[in-house]
Amino acid sequence: AYFERLPFNNCQYETWEGFDETLSKFKDFLEENGPFDGVVGFDQGGEFIAQVAARANAGDDSLSGAFRFLILFTSTAPKHLAPLGTCRPKAPMRLPALLSWCDSDPNHPFQEYEELPLFFHRDFREVIRHDEGHRPPTFRKGTEAFERFSRFLEAMQQGDDFIPSDHE
Repeated sequence: AYFERLPFNNCQYETWEGFDETLSKFKDFLEENGPFDGVVGFDQGGEFIAQVAARANAGDDSLSGAFRFLILFTSTAPKHLAPLGTCRPKAPMRLPALLSWCDSDPNHPFQEYEELPLFFHRDFREVIRHDEGHRPPTFRKGTEAFERFSRFLEAMQQGDDFIPSDHE
């Protein structure tokens, strides 16, 4: 299943055509194959997974416990005036999430990326910014981004409480 987000950038109204069908198929897949430890999403895949997490957080039993953590690369939040804008979390989610984007991404202004981390409680989110364009960052050993990403993954693998870096 696939959904299309229209119109594209810089508009406060958008539709996510095919979203309901995609969500339905995801629920079927989850029922057969889930739950998962974690989920990684890029761009619209990350936006979709953030919507799944928000719905689980709001009490959708069919999505409850679908995953323990999220990794979201170059993902944005639904626009305020969009139909999915009403599905934004009522309170920050307490679900560990690592979010990353490029401040000079040619596809979206960086301000669009800054909103999605607010869906997650500050004690549960790790934000990694990079300068590599519309893609996940390259995690090179010895860099701060690599260390923060590794720390997040180790905490998730060991089932430990995650304490985010002081990055605000």
